Amino acid sequence: MKDVSYNCCTKPNYILIKKFSKPPKNEPIYKVNLYKRFLYKCIACGHFINKSNINFNKIYQKDYSNISHGKDLKNKLLKIMSLKSKSDNYHRVRRIIKFLDIHSKEKIEVLDVGSGFGIFPIALKKIKPKWSITAIEPDRENVNFIKDFDINIKKSFIENFTTTNKFDFISLNKVVEHLVNPSRVLIKISKFLKKNGIIYIEVPDADNAYKNKLKFNREEFFADHHHIFSKKSLVNIAKETGYKAKIVKQIKEPSNKYTIYTFLKKELYEK
Repeated sequence: MKDVSYNCCTKPNYILIKKFSKPPKNEPIYKVNLYKRFLYKCIACGHFINKSNINFNKIYQKDYSNISHGKDLKNKLLKIMSLKSKSDNYHRVRRIIKFLDIHSKEKIEVLDVGSGFGIFPIALKKIKPKWSITAIEPDRENVNFIKDFDINIKKSFIENFTTTNKFDFISLNKVVEHLVNPSRVLIKISKFLKKNGIIYIEVPDADNAYKNKLKFNREEFFADHHHIFSKKSLVNIAKETGYKAKIVKQIKEPSNKYTIYTFLKKELYEK
C-alpha cells in the first residue's frame, strides 16, 4: 500500500496526506476485517491516489450494486428519472447529445463503459432510440437489470473486454477513478474508436472537493476511488495516452458533487 507509482504528470511528487483506520462518515460499508487506507497527493499536479486493503475487483462483480443502490433497482431508476433537471444524469445526457449532434451523424454507435445499473444508457436510449448502445458492466445484478432494456449489455471489466466493433462515441461516466491503471485502459479503448470518434470522461473533481470544508468526508475521496483527478492531471492523462481535450469543464452538480468532464479526440486524427 505504500507504493505510489502512477505518473499523473511529468514530475510526480506524492506525499502522504491522510491515514484512515476506519471509514469516513457516509462512505459505503465494505466488508473488511481491518479497514486500512492511505491517501496520497501529488504536489506537482494535485492528483490524489487511494491505497487500501479492500478487494474492489471482487466487490465490483458481486456486491457493488447492492451496496451503492440497494436491491430495488427499478424504483431507484424511476426515482432518478423523476428528478429531471435536479438529476446529475439529466444534465450529463443533454450535454453529450448537444456535443454529438453538432459533431456527429444522426445515427451513431455508442459504447458505455461501467454502466452501473444503466441510468445513463437507458436515459440516452429514451431520447435517441435510433442510436445503437453497447454497455459493459461487471456487476451481475446490474447486468441482469439492464437486459430488460433495448441495450446490448456485456458482463465484463473493461480490462478484459474485447470486440471487433468500432464506435463513434465511448463514455466513461464516473469510471476512470475506479481503475487501478487508467492510462492502460484509455490506450486500449482508443482501438475501439472509429476515425474522428469521441471519448467522454467524467470524474470526481479533486481541486474543488479538497477546498470544501468536509474534504475527506466527501464522496470524491472515498475508498473506491483509486484516483481523484485534478483538472491538470486529467488533461495530463489525456495527452499522455494520445488524446486531445476538446472541452474540459469543472462543475458542481445538482447532487452537490464536484465533477470534471471532458470530451476527447484522438490526437492522431486532429488536422
